[in-house]
Amino acid sequence: MARASAAPEPGSGLLRRAELTYEGAVADPDSYVIEARILLEECRRARDHEAHVVALRAMGWIEHLQVGNHAARERFDQAIRLAERHGLTHRVPELLVSRAAVLHELGRMKAVRNDLDRALSRAEEMPRDAGHPIWCQIALQRAILFHNQGELLEAERLYRAMMTSPACPSDVRVKVGNNLAHLLAMCGRSEEAMPYIDQALDGARALGQGLTAAVAQSRAWILMQTGRLTESLRAFEVAEKLFVEAALPTADFSIEYADALIDLRLLGEASAATDHSVSELSRLGAPLIAAEAQLRRARLSMLLGEFGRARGEIDQAVSMLRRQRRPTWTAAALVTRAELALATTSASPAVLRSVRRAAATLERGGLSGAVEAHLVAGRVANQLGRREQAVQSWRRAAVLARHRSVLIRLRGRVAAALAVEAEDRTREVVRHCRLGLEDLARHRAALPSMELRALASGHGQQLGELGMRALLPDGSPARLFGWLERTRAASLVLVDPPPPDAVRHDLATLRTLHLELREAHRGDGEAVAGVQSRILTLENRIRQASWRASSPSHRAPGAGAVSAAEVRAGLDGAVLVEYALLDEQVMALAVGPRRTRLVHLGSYGPVRTEREALAFGMRRLTQGRRGASALRACGEALDGLRRLLVAPLGIGAEIPVVVVPARGLHGVPWAAMHTAPVSVAQSAGLYLSALEATRGVPSGSSVALVAGPDLPGAIAEVGVLDAVYAATGRDVRTLLPPSSTVDAVTGELATASLVHLSCHGFLRTDNPTFSSLQLADGPLTVHEVAGARGLAPRIVLAACRSGAQMTYSGQEVLGFVSALLARGTAGVVASTVPVPDGESVPMMQALHQRLSRSETFAAALAGARASMGEGADDFAGNPVEFIPWCAYTAYGAA
Repeated sequence: MARASAAPEPGSGLLRRAELTYEGAVADPDSYVIEARILLEECRRARDHEAHVVALRAMGWIEHLQVGNHAARERFDQAIRLAERHGLTHRVPELLVSRAAVLHELGRMKAVRNDLDRALSRAEEMPRDAGHPIWCQIALQRAILFHNQGELLEAERLYRAMMTSPACPSDVRVKVGNNLAHLLAMCGRSEEAMPYIDQALDGARALGQGLTAAVAQSRAWILMQTGRLTESLRAFEVAEKLFVEAALPTADFSIEYADALIDLRLLGEASAATDHSVSELSRLGAPLIAAEAQLRRARLSMLLGEFGRARGEIDQAVSMLRRQRRPTWTAAALVTRAELALATTSASPAVLRSVRRAAATLERGGLSGAVEAHLVAGRVANQLGRREQAVQSWRRAAVLARHRSVLIRLRGRVAAALAVEAEDRTREVVRHCRLGLEDLARHRAALPSMELRALASGHGQQLGELGMRALLPDGSPARLFGWLERTRAASLVLVDPPPPDAVRHDLATLRTLHLELREAHRGDGEAVAGVQSRILTLENRIRQASWRASSPSHRAPGAGAVSAAEVRAGLDGAVLVEYALLDEQVMALAVGPRRTRLVHLGSYGPVRTEREALAFGMRRLTQGRRGASALRACGEALDGLRRLLVAPLGIGAEIPVVVVPARGLHGVPWAAMHTAPVSVAQSAGLYLSALEATRGVPSGSSVALVAGPDLPGAIAEVGVLDAVYAATGRDVRTLLPPSSTVDAVTGELATASLVHLSCHGFLRTDNPTFSSLQLADGPLTVHEVAGARGLAPRIVLAACRSGAQMTYSGQEVLGFVSALLARGTAGVVASTVPVPDGESVPMMQALHQRLSRSETFAAALAGARASMGEGADDFAGNPVEFIPWCAYTAYGAA
């Protein structure tokens, strides 16, 4: 929302002190609170009415910025009555202007107009040729009124006129530059806005901390509108510190920060920021901004799938915005209401009429939101079977998106692809989707962390699906395979630089806190809650530091989209199978030695059923409940998955397979469904990258064997494996608690050729970058792995759920395995389910016996599995041994 301030005229004595206090309060309110209170009392006692009026104005402005608009309005009401009672007519216009600023935030637009009209009428008595600043103050408030009501052309005209006015006071000039930059960014002219906001920030620094904080916040938001999201996050960090130092409410800051978080798809964090804003604005009595916050809150509820809550919030936002007579903001709310109707399949002709009118309103205002509005209008029309109207809206969205920021251009590409899809122009669908994904790749490459890149890929999910749908009728498996590779694990092909010293220090502190938590669990619940709160605070700081870090330092060699021919050349007789899920239908692209085949595998529903049955059976086995029936259920589910996903491919039992899963198929026990060696990769390009990395693995090199704490079976396992490698004469180093610390283990990860870690593993579904392996002095997290300077080429994670991954929109995965492979590890063995302590020893012994003979992970795992049994029936004597037999998978190519 645009804001304004007004400057006083000079005076003497008490009056001069009051004027200086007001000047200071405008720019740095916290520093003048005490002075304003003292001054008010002195003016009352001295019966200096003019000084009293100015002091009331100063106190009102402080309350406006810090306490609330209702209190501020009372101060200005009192000041106006006092000025009129004592004939101080020259003070009335500036008081009316200040009250108009407060009425703006109260959403009282009619009252704002009345005050400005009265101010203009009273100001006519003042000579214009004297350059009195009141004219700029009135013009600024009028411009803000136009700005907030969506009359942007008139607002821009007034802002530009004031920028050239020599009578414009310095604080007003700063506000004008700030508001003009904000307006330009709203209209998609963010690069044009940057010189104005930079100039305003320079001016604000000379005036005070409060004004600097407000302008710094605007600059951060404008940077976000330009698509420079990482730079924007750094700027928001600076602005937040300024707000705290100036003791200003952070409601405005939180709502605009939420915009950046939404664009980064950090919806949970955006939701928390918006909730804070709504709560604080309610306390401050600022309905104007509260309506904007309420609309964001509604949009977030919808994006999070909370449709019932979203419906009530949208209705409330629409009602508030209509009362405030803000047509462009009301239009934006109606677009969100139409999106909700689409999500709940409740679109109607009335919804279509409403969203089309909203799109026209936003377009007339020159707002970037018109792109999304036309896109949504097209979808509503399409859902209602009105194809011609749908195409018309989508074409308009595509035109309006040109030359905008990258995320708006992506929406335009989606609209363009939908338009030509409706007209059966397949080649053009693919072209628009390809160009959109190329735009997204450039955007993603500028993001500084694996997490943000994984989340950003969700912006391209619909483009990927549209392109796939367009290519399917053509039936060319090679083209389909190439398209799938464009959409797979793109976040992992860039390598992040090591974390800065401050983050490494925080990670070390985090380990200490986890040790404190273990001790606290032996005491009372209050101590546990306190340590957990400190852990959460520190995790948030580490995570946010990763969002603001330097951009990725380089691209992983060989990673990226590859063709079927390139894959075929590196397979050495194996078959690579890349799965896809489109419209709840599963299909597979099998790249063999001679050709690429497309195999339709049917509905995903039966696959989901078998996956859930297998997971339930494995949990029962882990808990030692009804071993025979649980084992039988696991065997039946595994056979069902094999029948649905593998058997239709017709791959010989002796042929090695590389599997690239699709969304919904990560965590399937692929190795247990085929007798020959099986490797899993996040994409074919990353598999070739891992294959290239295997060429640098020296034979007969060092081995590190690590046992974590609280696992007697892990110590026994390391002892068995030590004996395996001792017999080969290789250099073996063992780390047992308390020596198996994070520093010691990361040292081994950086120097050894093969590292085996037997410890507890934890998948953090709330925050996968803090998924961890439990070592003697605390957790080794994905953060530390992602920032490691070097990693062993081959790593065995004999840890519970160490292979489990979080899946994101856009075919992205994030977890321990993906982090290791992204950092250059050539191969990993890991489990996707909990394995009881000690039960992995037979599997791990058989695995390492083969690894000691230089077999690949996939071959060694297949041999180890074959030595234990061929299926669930072979474990009737000890059902728990089926868990490691089924759970372990080889990833990568080592």
